[in-house]
Amino acid sequence: NRLKNNMPSVARVRDQVTKTVLLEAAQQKPELNDNLIFDKDHVLVTDFLFLISKQLKLAPLQKSAANAATSHRNKGQDGICCRHCINDPKPNEFDSGKFFPSSSEHLNQVLSSSMHLHLQRCPHVPQNVKHALTILKTNHQTEVQKLPTH
Repeated sequence: NRLKNNMPSVARVRDQVTKTVLLEAAQQKPELNDNLIFDKDHVLVTDFLFLISKQLKLAPLQKSAANAATSHRNKGQDGICCRHCINDPKPNEFDSGKFFPSSSEHLNQVLSSSMHLHLQRCPHVPQNVKHALTILKTNHQTEVQKLPTH
């Protein structure tokens, strides 16, 4: 049981590249991703969501970025973005890696689908992280069933 041991499931990962990427992510300073996830949180989420979360930063909703899809939100409301391309002077206009989820359900969808797709396509994300995300995605649903419930 992950919660009893207070240990992430890294030990069960067989792929050495993926194991190394997860361990490195767990050792990152929380400030690197604006304290969005801490090492102690790893036991509460799948390895896949933990690694995705470690690739993110906060993204303030700018007035100029507000459109019909985000106009109902408060200006200045934070969203999430890819920490690898946040400072790219020429971001891909169709896939900026910035998302503004409106609920916890929407956040889960954004992380497991839209953000995952962005991270796989982003030229700034290291190849070993992309590899690890691909491996971890295959075990995501099985891990979800083993997570503690609240």
